[in-house]
Amino acid sequence: MAQAQLEKSRHQAEQTLVTARAESEQRVLAGKGEGQRLLQIGLSEASVLMQKVTSYGDPRLYALALVAEHLSRSEQPLVPQQMLVTGGSGDNATTGILGTLLNLLVAEKSGFKLDGNGHSDQIKALSERLAQEAMDSMHLAGNSDVPPKIEERLTATAPVQ
Repeated sequence: MAQAQLEKSRHQAEQTLVTARAESEQRVLAGKGEGQRLLQIGLSEASVLMQKVTSYGDPRLYALALVAEHLSRSEQPLVPQQMLVTGGSGDNATTGILGTLLNLLVAEKSGFKLDGNGHSDQIKALSERLAQEAMDSMHLAGNSDVPPKIEERLTATAPVQ
C-alpha cells in the first residue's frame, strides 16, 4: 500500500513537472510572438512616418503640420478675446512693438535666417565706431563717470620698462 502511494506521488510529480514545462514553453512562445507583432507594428509605423516626412520635403514642415494639427484640436483659445493696441504707424500699426518681437521670434524658431541684407559686418563696425566716438566726446567733456578708452586703460596698467 505504501509502495502504491509512493508510485502515485511520483507519477503526480512527473505530471506536474511536464505541465510546468509546457506552460513555461507556452509563455516563452507567446512572448516571442508578441515581440514579433510589436516589432512588425513599429517597423510599419516607422516606414509610414519616414514616407510622410519625405513627402513634405523638409522634416521641419512635417513637424509644423503636426503642431498645427494639434493646435487645431486645442481647447485653449489661440486668439485672445481682448486685444491691447498701442500706438504705431506703418506695417506695425496693429501689432505694435510686441507683435514685431513675436513675429521675429516665430520667424527665427521656424528656421528663417535673420541675416539682414548681408551688411552686418559693416553695420557692426559703424555702431562700434559711433559708440567709441560718443564715449570719447563724453570723456573729453570732463565726465568722470565715463571709463577711459581701452588703450588708455592698458597703458595705465602696463609695467614701465
